[in-house]
Amino acid sequence: MYDISITKETDELRGVESNLWDPSRPDDGLPHTTNPIWYDLFAIIRRPWFNRAWVIQELAMAPQATVMCGENKVLWDELEQVFKYLAVSGFALAFAPMALNNFLIMSHARGVARSKVTQSALHVLMRHRQTLASDPRDKVFAFGGLCSATHDDSLAMKPDYGTDFREIYTMFAVSTLLNSQNLDILSVPRVQETSLNADLPSWVPDWSVFDRTTSLQDWEGLVDKKWIVAPRYMATGLSKCKPIFSNSHTRLGLRGIIVECILHAGPECRSKLDQDDLAKTSDLSFVIHSQRVLKTWEDISACRIFWWHYPTGEKLIDVYWQTLLAGHLYESFEKTQQIFQRWDQTNQAFRCLQLVYLDRPWFLSMIIYGMSLAGGIVWFLGWMGVFNYMLNFSPQTLFKNIAWPVTNRSLFKTESGYIGIGPKLIRRGLDGDHIAFCEGGGLPLIVRPSGDEWEIIGDCYVYGWMKGEFYEMLKDDMKMMWFF
Repeated sequence: MYDISITKETDELRGVESNLWDPSRPDDGLPHTTNPIWYDLFAIIRRPWFNRAWVIQELAMAPQATVMCGENKVLWDELEQVFKYLAVSGFALAFAPMALNNFLIMSHARGVARSKVTQSALHVLMRHRQTLASDPRDKVFAFGGLCSATHDDSLAMKPDYGTDFREIYTMFAVSTLLNSQNLDILSVPRVQETSLNADLPSWVPDWSVFDRTTSLQDWEGLVDKKWIVAPRYMATGLSKCKPIFSNSHTRLGLRGIIVECILHAGPECRSKLDQDDLAKTSDLSFVIHSQRVLKTWEDISACRIFWWHYPTGEKLIDVYWQTLLAGHLYESFEKTQQIFQRWDQTNQAFRCLQLVYLDRPWFLSMIIYGMSLAGGIVWFLGWMGVFNYMLNFSPQTLFKNIAWPVTNRSLFKTESGYIGIGPKLIRRGLDGDHIAFCEGGGLPLIVRPSGDEWEIIGDCYVYGWMKGEFYEMLKDDMKMMWFF
């Protein structure tokens, strides 16, 4: 048996840093970091039970919850204490990052439910998009008990298994748009290639999709060992949307205006956190892919051309890293800038290899093997930055951990030189996608023309537009736009 009463607070009382990797940490009864018992512990939260939709409500509403596994059982509060500590210590991020994230979201949902905090149905569904359900209708119905009765949109969540899930999703979107008077529901990420059906309008989220992409507008989660709630964007100021719908609810009408077209778009920044196996996430091919994506993004943004400036006057390199964070500075500007610079230094060796076309898995594997025989593998990996991609807790990759907005998204540049991040489905070029402002939208929308109507591809972040700067100049020219 091991002591599970250790918390961040007890560490502070003892004057000990909550870092299980610290070799100078005094013996506190916990197993060594190399002990296989840690894999057994994390295997618990990797079980499918922790990802089932109906389990969230059952846990959140229970006065006292007990987790049972075979003949063993433990109070949920005790299990929560263990994994929260492993989260703040950075240890769990190396073994089960996504499983830990799912566990903490469950824990957060229970805390919110017990505190009686008001929650809209959209906020609840956004938080639990990554849960699984065999019936697509349960991706809505399973969370009805977590929504506040004061929100009219929760009425659309009353279980009715005689209704097709497409109609349920559509009516939920209609109800939410009418009652909220904002466009937050359009910030639910779209993943067309994995959608179970293509019959939903582009403005109706497909809740049946299992996807790791986080919403830019309504995001919360673990960042640098802290639970963070992202601040809201106000690209259209305090404006309210007044949606209108076709009789069949297949068309949505909003007042809006096309701002610019997307001239360049880079490849998608894929997430390695879809797998909780450390051996798989350390694959050199993924590291090389990530570096090539970054190189393309840097070329598009021209951030390495230090004598060029952004349309708003700032240095391009500062605009670039703030865009990767979608404008969220969790510390001061200066401290976040230093974090970026430390992270950027770990990529220098890869940039050198790219210049001579040696960023190939076979080449890196050959060097690593040769260096290991010479006893120099630790030095080489540290210089090259591979450890920083393998282990999320590395201090040098703190910037990568807080740059969650870029996961499964692409960086783009507009015809006027503005840069931003948006859906990986973006089409570039003069005949490609456009950026629109619509009343009530916290973020601009990426839209695709089709005759006189538009398809919504997703929302986006554009540096210099997110506080209503452009909207104030354009709001008088808005007209009705129809989305299918």
